[in-house]
Amino acid sequence: MERELILAVILQILVDFLLLLGTAKLLDEPIRLLRMALGALGGGGYSALCLISGSAVLQGFFWHTASLLVICLVSFGVKPAAFRPSAVYLLLRLAMNGILSGRGGLQPLFWALVLWAVWLYGIHVLSREKKLVPIVLQWKGRTAQLTGLIDTGNSLRDPVTGRQVLVVGADVADALAGLTRQQLLQPVDTITKIPGFRLIPYKTVGQSGGMLLAMQLRHTKIGNWTGSTVVAFAPQVLDESGKYQALIGGM
Repeated sequence: MERELILAVILQILVDFLLLLGTAKLLDEPIRLLRMALGALGGGGYSALCLISGSAVLQGFFWHTASLLVICLVSFGVKPAAFRPSAVYLLLRLAMNGILSGRGGLQPLFWALVLWAVWLYGIHVLSREKKLVPIVLQWKGRTAQLTGLIDTGNSLRDPVTGRQVLVVGADVADALAGLTRQQLLQPVDTITKIPGFRLIPYKTVGQSGGMLLAMQLRHTKIGNWTGSTVVAFAPQVLDESGKYQALIGGM
């Protein structure tokens, strides 16, 4: 019996960890493996407590949901930006529990499908809304404050990490790194003369591919999110009207 209990708890920890990791990957959120592992361990501890005590109260909806909220807080934090991944994880987890607890009944499965529908709507409809968000870039003592357009059609990714790339215009490249348009148009020659830059391959519809000059910025703020990201420099201004100077692309 003890062996089955240990295996059940380990399985629960693995499931929670994979769901947390999958949620972060799905939404292109920062992946914090240590925090996610701690959150999954907390969920496993709650499951072990329920199995050992056999308490129906602990296994009830309230305490179960409370434990999932704690997992979200540990894994994603308490900032407003953590709401979206936390909501998706909760929907996935509750939907999975509804399916597993159905045992042939229709009501739990029905609620699971409802949760899945809400999740799909949130991901594929609400996340496609284009909006403007403030961005702050810092590099070698220079700071650039600009406005970014969330554009889910921008699928440019870093070939090293697979993460989304923040694309900024030539005006930002000049203000932040002192790069000229000629240097941006000749990225291969530029990286041989100026250290610290890299190349990001890109391809547009109906045109052959090319390279964008890019660099890693460790102190970047995009809306409420703060962290490290790769910034690619386009050789032209992204919006002539000046409404935005960067394309975020669902980061």
